[in-house]
Amino acid sequence: MELNLESLCLLHHNQFSKIDLPVSLREQALTKIIDNQYDCSNCLTIGLIRDTDPKNVDNDEILGFMQYQISASQDMRAGQDVFLIDNWFTFPLRRLSGMLENDLELLQRVEQLIGLSPLEDGCNEANGNSARVEQKTVLERIDLVHEKMWKFVGSYSLNTSYGNDDSMESNEEFEPVWYFMDHYGSHIGWSVEDTEVNVKVCPFIFLPTMASYSLMWLVKPLAAGDELVREHTYAVNATSELLRDIRMAPWNGIPEITGFPSLYEPNWLEVCTHRSEQLPLVDCQDAELRFLSESEQSIGVYSDLEDVKSKLTSNSFQVVNLDNEDVNVDTVLDINCDVIFITRHFKDFGSLVQLGKLVNQFPAEHILFCKDLLAASLRRIVAQSGSNGDGVFFPAWFQRTYNLFYELPRFVFDWKERLEKEDEPGLNLWILKPWNLTRGMATYVTNSLDQIVRMCETSVPLIAQKYIERPLLFYRQDKNYCVKFDMRIFVAVQSMKPLRAYAYREVWVRVANLEYKLEHFYQYERHFSVMAYLHGGHSAHFMSYDTFKQQMHSFYHNLPWEQVILDAHQALREMFEICTARPHPLGVYQCPNSRALYGVDLMVKWTEDNKLQPVILEVNFIADTTKFVQFCPDFYNDVFDLLFVNKVDDNKFTAL
Repeated sequence: MELNLESLCLLHHNQFSKIDLPVSLREQALTKIIDNQYDCSNCLTIGLIRDTDPKNVDNDEILGFMQYQISASQDMRAGQDVFLIDNWFTFPLRRLSGMLENDLELLQRVEQLIGLSPLEDGCNEANGNSARVEQKTVLERIDLVHEKMWKFVGSYSLNTSYGNDDSMESNEEFEPVWYFMDHYGSHIGWSVEDTEVNVKVCPFIFLPTMASYSLMWLVKPLAAGDELVREHTYAVNATSELLRDIRMAPWNGIPEITGFPSLYEPNWLEVCTHRSEQLPLVDCQDAELRFLSESEQSIGVYSDLEDVKSKLTSNSFQVVNLDNEDVNVDTVLDINCDVIFITRHFKDFGSLVQLGKLVNQFPAEHILFCKDLLAASLRRIVAQSGSNGDGVFFPAWFQRTYNLFYELPRFVFDWKERLEKEDEPGLNLWILKPWNLTRGMATYVTNSLDQIVRMCETSVPLIAQKYIERPLLFYRQDKNYCVKFDMRIFVAVQSMKPLRAYAYREVWVRVANLEYKLEHFYQYERHFSVMAYLHGGHSAHFMSYDTFKQQMHSFYHNLPWEQVILDAHQALREMFEICTARPHPLGVYQCPNSRALYGVDLMVKWTEDNKLQPVILEVNFIADTTKFVQFCPDFYNDVFDLLFVNKVDDNKFTAL
């Protein structure tokens, strides 16, 4: 059915209201979208400005950086017109480099748009710059694009909220979409000063086709020759002048920072209240652990995890199959079973204890697997002698981490200090991670402060964690070079306090595809090792733990691998002890009917004195075991025996 303008206005009402487009301009905007009427050229001009900012000049070869100014070519009145701008190139950030590498014409257009080479109708005096760009390799040109693009891109998300409290596996569609507007839209100026702002520019999705556009309209009248300036709403909404200036850093440079910006302490009670967990009415944290006894009748297990359904084959357990699989966390306790092993957030621990059932979750365990909360739990804040600020210290097995949603000024303070003393590659290299997304979603490595600041504008809250520049590497015989690797240690927890936790002896190792070098930080296959979700998993290189150890010992003579694992186990124990040391809600709550299976990701790095140090990266709830169980088919039999029957096989587990 064809929609008329009135019904289209109703369909897009929420979007129009969110961007605050005047009602009088809404039908005009939709008409221009339907007619593909891009009309900025009728009343705007593009002019070249010589760039004199030293930070935009390459010290080695004086590679110029051109700026353009968008001006009115005639007098224009506010409220009269809305202009349609083409979001001509929309992309997921992770795929950008591959798209540019495979389409050199696209690469050239992006270079023209961000001022690395002149526009097709640009000034002759800038043409020498184009030759200097073309002398670079394709990857060097892409490096420059990633460095310079952050003044020009925009982003949006098709989701309106972050996270799903009923699912422990976060929605993978939260990764933001980035886009370049056409030359008119990309070169409109930015400001936080109300006296300078004269236009508003907002992304817009035309829902019948899901096509992406930008809409621009005047908020003040313009005279011929006036420059167009848009408001940087994200910066305007900052809670302090310093934060506002930091959010404008991609355009104005890093501001001066005096003193120590404050650190953020989570509101632990508010976090727990939001999760709506119901604790037992009577404090049972010191109660004896509840275990199930093996008998002639198998222990009933309900699980929504496919690997449990297919791989739990022990005669001691019987997976409960339901005719109606539409079970939610509010009704899961009604199922006739003894063990509940689910991926969704379980909340009613009071009823769980009363019924005598066991579940694979602890109250407040989000402290472990939410990256921002884990970092806040592990750090020590110590008053600095002779200063007004605080020092931040982390265990040797955890990298320095900042919560960018709350601690961006403190991060930039740290960034500037490192920049001033940088004397080796990678010193100011960081990895950005969402608080609560898994599988490498929306995770990036960068040494660009502009990128970090702009990525904070998206709907995905981020942490910045210090990148490991000197990792222990794995030699890939099939490629004849060394790559990064990480390892996942599965930890089965019977009790949080006192800690009764066991590390599975078989370790799941993941390796990168490209040779490790401190360059081309946008290349996922070079700087990340989780390949199972890339290209449908076809590019992932899997091996058994025994094969990994054999190849490591073959390449590194006298490698103390067993000591590395012992140190990793010690780090794991310390992590659990720290996260349970404080009472609930500041720490994980000990429930006698709770159990847990965590997948903890670690790397190994070389310290300054050339010793090997395991580093905990993150803790995963219900870690993906699809490939792992192919190498260890008895994994869930072993885990369930330990967690629920208290049968500990010392050949399979090591007590932490």
